[in-house]
Amino acid sequence: MANDPEKNSQTADISNTTDFNSPASSQTAEQYFESGWRHYSKKEYYRAEADYQKTLEIAPGNADAMYAMGMAVAASGRSDEAVTIFEKAIEMLQQLKDEDWVRINMLTRLARGHINRIKTGDWHLEK
Repeated sequence: MANDPEKNSQTADISNTTDFNSPASSQTAEQYFESGWRHYSKKEYYRAEADYQKTLEIAPGNADAMYAMGMAVAASGRSDEAVTIFEKAIEMLQQLKDEDWVRINMLTRLARGHINRIKTGDWHLEK
């Protein structure tokens, strides 16, 4: 189908998904992050990516949003870009030394696993 929204989701113009400048769009970073996961779960990766980007604009140090952005970008088939985003998420996670170390280690391992899977086809979580 020429107008299949799932096929076009990879190349859709995300600038029109939400008017972030309107007064009705005064969402918090957490609200955008949750909206991103809702879109991701519906395989609306470009919309999820837009929400994660907005989360990062509001909360630039949000490593969870950077990781989630990597997931959305990888799912949309942009592997090289996803690797770069996962690497950035790992860098951000390493800055959170005073935070929950279990969560930091888990997300770091998962991000490395995604990078390994993209580059080699195997998760290699032990590395």
